[in-house]
Amino acid sequence: MAFQVYVIAFVITILFYFRYKSNRKRKINLPGPWGLPILGNVHQIDSRFYKKFVEWSQKYGPMYRVKLGGDEVVVVSDAKIAKEMYSADIFTGRMTLDGVSLYETEPHLGLVNSFGEPWEQLRRFTLRQLRDFGFGKSSMETLIMNEVTEFIDGLDASNGKSIDNIQHRFSVAVVNALWTIVSGERYSHQDPKLSHLTSQVTKSFDAATNTGGLILFAPWVKHILPQLSGYNFIRTVMDQLREFMIKTVETHKPTFVSGNSPRHFIDVFLREISSTQDPTSSFYKDVGEKQLVACISDLFFAGFDPTSKTLSWAFLYLTKWPEVQKSFKKEINSVTGGNQRAVTIADRQNMPYTRALIEEVLRLSSL
Repeated sequence: MAFQVYVIAFVITILFYFRYKSNRKRKINLPGPWGLPILGNVHQIDSRFYKKFVEWSQKYGPMYRVKLGGDEVVVVSDAKIAKEMYSADIFTGRMTLDGVSLYETEPHLGLVNSFGEPWEQLRRFTLRQLRDFGFGKSSMETLIMNEVTEFIDGLDASNGKSIDNIQHRFSVAVVNALWTIVSGERYSHQDPKLSHLTSQVTKSFDAATNTGGLILFAPWVKHILPQLSGYNFIRTVMDQLREFMIKTVETHKPTFVSGNSPRHFIDVFLREISSTQDPTSSFYKDVGEKQLVACISDLFFAGFDPTSKTLSWAFLYLTKWPEVQKSFKKEINSVTGGNQRAVTIADRQNMPYTRALIEEVLRLSSL
């Protein structure tokens, strides 16, 4: 009996503690769903949390608040408001991904997780250098078509059998096109190391979202349920990814010559590190090398996950609506002389149906 009283007293004390902390925080004066102490609204969402967000937006309006773990979050479901917010510097802050970032004890590194002046420095530098190497320009078309050719060859090799790893195939192809610019290296689509890494990273995304983002918004759960929350798996993948990127950088260091023309993005970043004397800079010595590892990891993430998922959605929609697939194929044949050559960027202006199809895929699909 005494033990039960102690347990009840302990639980009540904890609840009052969290209530006290929440009352001290600045309140967000917006409507939103009621939640539980400590968990907030985490228990109400699952891996398809975007559906719950849409449901709540219909009830509470284009802007509402939810509580995810100990954090109050504003959800914006209006495209115009979101666009205005993204254009304001005050909204460029980043949440701390406690324990699931590339460097566990240094979460604000790289392009995705940094903010303020370090983010400005890295963003300007990365965009400028990637453009110089052809990113986003017509000169990148050759790199993309090399991946398209190998991707199609892989489909042909299936001899008409069903394929259940289409997103993974897209991931490897997309990563390769960007990775050539980043490191000057290109992998075969069957390369076991790259294949394993892309597969593991995809699974780590799933591990974070399958619990409704619990590990992101209630990071303390990793100490209680490290396996069930997905923390153990995500941490293992992040460590593997970091080691892969560090090894990539270390491989290029012996062949890097500061005075020579840079061969790829890693070279120009190493050159910037070697010339930086300002201790507060994002490119200074050891900090600069960690930023390099984090940046190319972010490019690795950004290069394959959103793009491969979008392409997978496109395949799904074309399968579901065969009449759209026929119209799509008809337009391709009309600009390529009956499929006598590959489609090029120059054909874009003559393919209004294809452009509309891409826009519709982006509108409908969830990333």
